[in-house]
Amino acid sequence: MARLATVKFSGNSGGRYEFDVYEYPFSGGKDYSCVYFVTHRHRDNQGKFTHDHIYVGETEDLEQRHSNHHRKLCFSRNNANAICLLRENSGEKRRSIEKDLRLKYDPLCNRE
Repeated sequence: MARLATVKFSGNSGGRYEFDVYEYPFSGGKDYSCVYFVTHRHRDNQGKFTHDHIYVGETEDLEQRHSNHHRKLCFSRNNANAICLLRENSGEKRRSIEKDLRLKYDPLCNRE
């Protein structure tokens, strides 16, 4: 699947993370360890792309995680059309980045 763009998200700590942006649902990702952000990507009033933050998570196998994600219905209700991926092999670092982003953005589908 072709990458659409890159986007930077800042965490609550001030850390900045660069993600590759793809269409959602994402096909592939077997053994792809990453932090992922499911978003609704759209143009703002100035014509620039922006993201509504729907869900942030982490996984060591993106394909397995998203084949039957427990928040899939919430993603649909919130018009998910993009998934932003930050490759990271360290489980400890993935969990730390996920927590940092959750604290900053409080995504809708992480609340349920």
